[in-house]
Amino acid sequence: MKNSVKAFVIATVMGVSGSAFAAQSIDNNPSIEITAEPVKTEVMFENLPEAVQLGFQESDYAESTVNKIFKVEEEGLTSYEFYVGADNEVITFSEEGEITE
Repeated sequence: MKNSVKAFVIATVMGVSGSAFAAQSIDNNPSIEITAEPVKTEVMFENLPEAVQLGFQESDYAESTVNKIFKVEEEGLTSYEFYVGADNEVITFSEEGEITE
């Protein structure tokens, strides 16, 4: 009788753990998304591309105080962030001197 109880307990434990194992799915093709952080480098106005300088000078922000300018490189694209005015409003220009945001 003791052997049959042991066998029953072992079979039950094996059956439960086996079904729990069987319930797990294995993904053979996991997808990993890697996104790089943008690289920001502070630049001086006189070191900007001519198109960006001209775009800023012709914009509504031309008379604003420029606090900082960053060259932003992300996913193969370059843009320029101008932090202007007392509230540090961010104005973004493309390499062609167009406001993008």
